[in-house]
Amino acid sequence: MKIEHHDLLPEVGTETTPTGLLGVSYWPFWGFLLFGLLFFPIDLYVIRTLQANNLPRALKFTREIVEMSEFFGHGVGVVYIVLTVLLLDKCRRGMTWGLILLLVLASLSANGIKLLVGRDRPRDVEITGVTPMQTWTGLFPYINGAKESQSFPSAHTATAMCLAVTLGFMYPAGCWLFIFMAMMVGLQRVMFQAHYPSDVMGGAALGWLVASLGIARLKVFRGELGRGGLLKPGI
Repeated sequence: MKIEHHDLLPEVGTETTPTGLLGVSYWPFWGFLLFGLLFFPIDLYVIRTLQANNLPRALKFTREIVEMSEFFGHGVGVVYIVLTVLLLDKCRRGMTWGLILLLVLASLSANGIKLLVGRDRPRDVEITGVTPMQTWTGLFPYINGAKESQSFPSAHTATAMCLAVTLGFMYPAGCWLFIFMAMMVGLQRVMFQAHYPSDVMGGAALGWLVASLGIARLKVFRGELGRGGLLKPGI
């Protein structure tokens, strides 16, 4: 008996037209923005604590684990993950190409913002005696002579969150695992002083927005609306 690829897919019923706010849940996007604003006043306190190495013992013990988590938002790691999905899951190959497009858009969006808004990375500046507002260097940093890469938003976190949300839609059983891995990427970026906590929250918000808009609007995802874990029509 010959089994077609479409026979392996779970039944999803008829195609669902997105309803509500583009047919996806936007509360995490607003939540990440809110947390970014809440973290902003304590950005420097967090970085000073890291620089003084005054971490709780549990965090020191897990430092290596956190460091290895970067792969979920790093370009090389993301390529390996996407290639694995592309090669092993032929049933969702169309959605995988959509995933690739969304990842490119998330990365370009994050780096585009860095071209517009300047903020020094914590590891590149002496943060003693400065305020959170003084970490911002103004608009168009590279035109104004900036030599170091910019801190806001975290492109690693934006990529990781976009990957997590889209994979969570494609494979609902793993959606919370993917979100956890994306948050671990954000933690890694802060612990190794590549970003402030508010940068990470901004990247997470951007990644969620790109993924949710893409899932709602790209045709390759349309027939699957309603089956994915965190993204459901009408929410």
